[in-house]
Amino acid sequence: MAPASTFPVRKRRLWMGAFIPPVSPISLVCSLVLLAQEISRCVKPRVCQRRNAAVITRRIKVLSVVFEVVRDSEQPLPPSAVLCFKELYITMQRTKVLLDNCSDGSKLWLLMQGESTAYQFHELTQEIVTALDVLPLKLLDVTEDVREQVELVHRQGRRAKVCADPFEEQLRKD
Repeated sequence: MAPASTFPVRKRRLWMGAFIPPVSPISLVCSLVLLAQEISRCVKPRVCQRRNAAVITRRIKVLSVVFEVVRDSEQPLPPSAVLCFKELYITMQRTKVLLDNCSDGSKLWLLMQGESTAYQFHELTQEIVTALDVLPLKLLDVTEDVREQVELVHRQGRRAKVCADPFEEQLRKD
């Protein structure tokens, strides 16, 4: 059997404005809330990348609480938080596309691209961690519980490694 590297990577074509975050802070936060809800409702892959999809979805669900609190807050967003939220918006858009590809794509194709797809999930996790590095949680009107949850996501994401399912690897080799 040919190695996975001989097959070209299939990517979904996106329209030009797919990853452009909204301009105003309030519309950005509202868009983040909606995007987090869409991601949590995404159909999870049945065969390939189940664990990676579940982990990144769980992380985004935790972050959605921050977005909801900020949306409902009367406090203006600091510029550093706006920048961080724009980065998270782009990362979450890319996450949604990857989750859609994993649930809608050919199972055989996904199996052959398993390592590459696992690396993409890891890359998205690292982008979330990078955005959380600069998120000024102390300047946002969030509770201590929410702050602790976000810090936990941050720590776990920092320690995360590329996760390739051994069962998928065995299927690919067979």
